[in-house]
Amino acid sequence: MNNNFNDIVGVVDIGTTKIVALIGKRIESNKFKVLGYGYETSCGVKRGNIINVLSTANSIKNAIEKAQNNAGIRIQNVYVGIAGQNIRTITNVEHVERENPNELITKKEIEELINKQYNVPVKFPEKIIQVIPKSIVIDNEEIEGVENLIGCYGKVLKINFIIVTAQKNNIEAIKLSIENANLQCSGIFLEPIASSKAVLNDYELKKGVIMIDIGGGTSDMAVYYNNMLIHTAVIPFGGNIITSDIKKNFNLTEDIAEYIKVNYGKAIALNEESNKNLVLENENNKEPIVINNYVLYGVIQARVEEILEFIAIELMKVDKIDQNNNVEIVITGGGAKLAHIQQLIKYKLQRNIRLGLPNVYLTSELKEQFKNPQFSTAIGLMILAYEDLDKKGNSSPMNNPQAQPIEEKTNETTENNPQKENGVNKKSKKLYEILFQPLKDFFDDFKVSDSDLEK
Repeated sequence: MNNNFNDIVGVVDIGTTKIVALIGKRIESNKFKVLGYGYETSCGVKRGNIINVLSTANSIKNAIEKAQNNAGIRIQNVYVGIAGQNIRTITNVEHVERENPNELITKKEIEELINKQYNVPVKFPEKIIQVIPKSIVIDNEEIEGVENLIGCYGKVLKINFIIVTAQKNNIEAIKLSIENANLQCSGIFLEPIASSKAVLNDYELKKGVIMIDIGGGTSDMAVYYNNMLIHTAVIPFGGNIITSDIKKNFNLTEDIAEYIKVNYGKAIALNEESNKNLVLENENNKEPIVINNYVLYGVIQARVEEILEFIAIELMKVDKIDQNNNVEIVITGGGAKLAHIQQLIKYKLQRNIRLGLPNVYLTSELKEQFKNPQFSTAIGLMILAYEDLDKKGNSSPMNNPQAQPIEEKTNETTENNPQKENGVNKKSKKLYEILFQPLKDFFDDFKVSDSDLEK
């Protein structure tokens, strides 16, 4: 293994049903190697949003520990994905009349325009987490991609930006979860963009493509045209709601309902299945579980069609895509493994479709191991992490080594660990202060205003 640990990155995909941690390395321009990965059941997350910080932190810690042991490397910093039903996108047009039209456009000039977007007013309590150029025009000439704008010249520059916002408390919950897993957060990326990075090819990005990532708690969308992201959305339904429907309709436990969905579920109910039953052994010598196949598949199909209706509504908002049936769909995420889901999507949305696997940009020895759509977001986060480092001009986050051989890790003590203070973890102390300091202040002052009583 290469002993240069400065160019190694760590990423965490915090999903509703699973948490995936990856430690990776860029081998060449567009090839990446996964050095280690960890997979853990997600706790404390609902529909993409963290509800319980400490439970989520514990799941992250376990996933990271597995990845570190797998890689033989310890990391300090990680990049994280964000989705959830509170994600919102807005557009903003930046119109610039350049003082010197003959002067070539530089990378610095573009970066200043992008950074300016972070000051665009948004609804309270939202915060801007990502800015993506949607379309670029210089003197009425359309430019494909920000990288192609560098070196151009002209008087009037017009850039249409997609601005991604999230609730401040959701962002804080992610950062606190990472900190309480004894890590530092290097950056947060929108998950549908990450998944797109892992599964889409150059031809699709140019021609136009619809990426759909069906996860446990949400279904994420990203639409591209002429190498530009032109629309993104997060649908607040995913595979978990299908499991919930099976559980309620057949009076099952959640574990059994999930098992049936994963191992026997189909997205299309055919009449020929009406005389067939699924029979499963029950625990404690109880009567076996008997479910009619046609009824089971009908329950699943109804919910998948509802998710597709939301996606169809989002596509109607995109002029360049809505009436263009040549733009195809790439489906990924754990929900993409549901039997017959591709056929149902093709029929309902009237578009060709393929399964997106995240192993395209990985080194050959790992391609089969990650031939699983569940890893799309995590692999995409790794690619985005290196793009972010390239922009910053650093080889590793915060321009310092973020990884070290696992055998060189020293024992944590109060004396040599700056995160410890009188035997108390500072990150846990920070969480305690955020949660309980307002209550402490209340009892210390014991002053209640009339307006407070009216509330």
